[in-house]
Amino acid sequence: MSVQIVRFRTDAAHAAELEESIGRVLAALADAAPAGVSYTAVRARESPEFLLMLALEEGIANPLPELPEAAALRTLIAQRAGGPVPPVAMQVIGEYRAGEAR
Repeated sequence: MSVQIVRFRTDAAHAAELEESIGRVLAALADAAPAGVSYTAVRARESPEFLLMLALEEGIANPLPELPEAAALRTLIAQRAGGPVPPVAMQVIGEYRAGEAR
């Protein structure tokens, strides 16, 4: 499994705009329904700090470069976070889900 994380902070005034853009990316992914892809977006409760996580099963290509909504989000993040925020490749060392162990 390949995992990429994007973590950034913005001004509180821009948080809703970013949430809406993230929602458009999630909707585009739902429409495309790519197999083997998990995309999770979270925001800190008390601050405008965001974490986006893309997980791809082995052999699955990243669908985000093909989505105009994802390109728009990358541009917006760069504008609102003070510059581009490149993804960080992460290594999965373990995972637990109810009913299954990995």
